[in-house]
Amino acid sequence: MKTVLAWVVISLAWVYVGHFVLGLSANVGGSILAVALLLFMAYKFMAPVLKDAGQAGALQQHGVQATAKILSVEQTGIWMNENPQVELTVSVQPIDGTPYTAKIRDVIKIVELPRYQPGQQIGVRVHPQQRDKVSLDRVVFGAPASGQP
Repeated sequence: MKTVLAWVVISLAWVYVGHFVLGLSANVGGSILAVALLLFMAYKFMAPVLKDAGQAGALQQHGVQATAKILSVEQTGIWMNENPQVELTVSVQPIDGTPYTAKIRDVIKIVELPRYQPGQQIGVRVHPQQRDKVSLDRVVFGAPASGQP
């Protein structure tokens, strides 16, 4: 909420400066406010997707391979390039440990959704020190996994 308030205050200050200090018309000030609000909304909705993508990329390089059984699949309501972001609840089965439950958020091609259904076994990557950080394994035997968007 503080972030929204800060954006509104900054936008209003920008409109004030544009209108009264620089002598711009109210239409220009309104346009500036509209652009500022659109940028804020884009940031607010895209930040979680980009954050998840960044974590998944790091796990692809440094994560430990494991298998997981999909327990449930839920849509998050976010779409990217006409593909849904989903949240998978999985039972991770590490090579050298006991199984545990984790959640994975990722964008999956809509034509690949049948591959990600409850009961399916999938490859995952697990953070070496923080086992709750899990991502889909996008590389299988040196080739991109079929779920890569």
